[in-house]
Amino acid sequence: MKFNSKILYVDDDKENLTGFEISLSRSFGIETAENSQVAYSILQSSDDIGVVLVDYKMPKEDGISFVDRIKDEFPDLIFIITSAWADMDVVIKAMNMNCFYGFIQKPWNYDELTITLKNALEHFEVKRDNKRLNAELLQQNEALEVAIRREKEANRVKNVFLQNISHEIRTPLNSIIGFSNLIKQNLPSDTKVAAYSDLVIQGGYELLRTIHNILESALIFSNQVVVSSTPFDIKAMVNRLVGEAVDRVAKKNLTLQCKGIDEVVIVNDELKVQYILRVLLDNAIKFTPKGSISISVLDGSEISDDEVVLVRVSDTGMGIDKKDIDMIFEPFKQVDDSSTRQFGGSGIGLFIAKSYAELLGGRISVESEPNRGSVFSLILKKSLAC
Repeated sequence: MKFNSKILYVDDDKENLTGFEISLSRSFGIETAENSQVAYSILQSSDDIGVVLVDYKMPKEDGISFVDRIKDEFPDLIFIITSAWADMDVVIKAMNMNCFYGFIQKPWNYDELTITLKNALEHFEVKRDNKRLNAELLQQNEALEVAIRREKEANRVKNVFLQNISHEIRTPLNSIIGFSNLIKQNLPSDTKVAAYSDLVIQGGYELLRTIHNILESALIFSNQVVVSSTPFDIKAMVNRLVGEAVDRVAKKNLTLQCKGIDEVVIVNDELKVQYILRVLLDNAIKFTPKGSISISVLDGSEISDDEVVLVRVSDTGMGIDKKDIDMIFEPFKQVDDSSTRQFGGSGIGLFIAKSYAELLGGRISVESEPNRGSVFSLILKKSLAC
């Protein structure tokens, strides 16, 4: 193994230094020093020393005192002390200082010395590389935290902007819808102006729904949707939505049925559940050119789970190819571009509905085939802990 780091040998005996360098220079990069002052100068000027082999007995400053003096300044270095067996009490004292990697006895065996130095260099380089990787990881984490903070701030600014724009659009739009209703009420229903008023009102409500969907999508993307829970009768909610859809169903000559048990009171987010069911019902009406639509409410006991309620919306409409089912829940997408032109819509209703269902601890599933209709199933918890 080729090492990038060198060994510094500190000894006051010049013959030892020469013999060490001649014997080991083929295997290692070697630096030598006759005393601690020279060794310290080498360490200060060099950044490629990994292991310091230091003799205990040296004049002016012994090896242990030298290492104790510099260990905090060079915390990554691997220190090895060398001495004769006669000085074992000193060696034990040195090892107890916890700053020495090991001990080499004089006179040394060069095979054992080579193995010890090799292990020490490997230890140093692994420790150095780990330190570098940790520093890089820390730097990347700091950069990531900065990016996350910037993204959160950008999302906050975006949401504030969308909320402000939403308010600025809704206020005049509500006036337009209100005055259009007033005009319609004061005109005979068979006049052109009354018909135009209907178009204005319809377009106004569609625009309000689009604004709401865009704002909710922004909150979903930034994980800022707030969930609340109140008790309500989901069967009554379904009946109410069916009542609101009667005129649209009649215009397309469709039949609409509501099936299920009489009452199911759940504790969940009423507004979000209502949104989900409205999207499922609206889509069933939109994509069913002829035939029928049915909504059923099933208690959990009928699906072997008393903790949930199941709502199914079935239609005899266009259906969906299996390969496209996942795509219809993606934001701003419909099965193909022509669907957007033919049926309208922004393509985010099902995305919001699916996101809401998951936030409420439930799920939406689909069974469908082209030209054979679709069945959307919504499973919700009867009791939502907020």
